[in-house]
Amino acid sequence: MLTATLAFAGVAALINLTPGLDTLLVVRTAVGLTALLTASRLAYDALRIAGAGYLTWLGLSALWRCRRQKVHDG
Repeated sequence: MLTATLAFAGVAALINLTPGLDTLLVVRTAVGLTALLTASRLAYDALRIAGAGYLTWLGLSALWRCRRQKVHDG
């Protein structure tokens, strides 16, 4: 029983570590985005500013929720 379980765990781990089509799709998309951002300074700056805005929005909304919760808790 222990041998079969160990063999199954080994095969399952090997299958999970083997890259498949989904991994290829993610790598292809990331490489395409990297090529675009390397070629276009405007695209890079737009993504950078959008990312900074998004992080600012997340931070402010977290602070707002925390403050609102303290007011309601009293």
